[in-house]
Amino acid sequence: MHLRSIRRRYKCYGLLLALSIFFTVWFDPRQIGGASIVWSILIVLLMGLFIRQSQMLQTAKLIWDNRILVVSAASMDRGSGTAQAMDETVLSTFGLLSAGHIYEWGRRGLWGIRLEAMEVDRKKMRLSFGNKRHAMRLEFQHGINTKQNVLEVTEKLWRETGVKATIQG
Repeated sequence: MHLRSIRRRYKCYGLLLALSIFFTVWFDPRQIGGASIVWSILIVLLMGLFIRQSQMLQTAKLIWDNRILVVSAASMDRGSGTAQAMDETVLSTFGLLSAGHIYEWGRRGLWGIRLEAMEVDRKKMRLSFGNKRHAMRLEFQHGINTKQNVLEVTEKLWRETGVKATIQG
């Protein structure tokens, strides 16, 4: 599960940060000047990684808690034309979580990333999202068997994001 690996990295960075703070305090800065500078630089670096991982964990939790569709096994095309096998894909009101990658939309106000379009056919779902500077298109197999379930997913996504899906076939 993606959330578990993100949480594991978060805890690992927290432990490394605590250890580096401990060793910085343990080495008296007045006695060993060079070592305390190295430990201080390490603390700043680990603090940045810890904050970044904390933000990723919050976003992943938000996506998981507001999930609309969970595809257990899928292949995803990130616009390059080559599909990659993924173990699980989670589509949510706030983004997509797949293979450790977090694609988020609708959270950063006017200048943030927005879900632009959604196309659904019998086997695949295509999502287009981005802002004025950067756009991205993802395609993945959705695994939905009936047309009624496709309509339910697209209607829920429309109510949550305001994006009307184009259903083909």
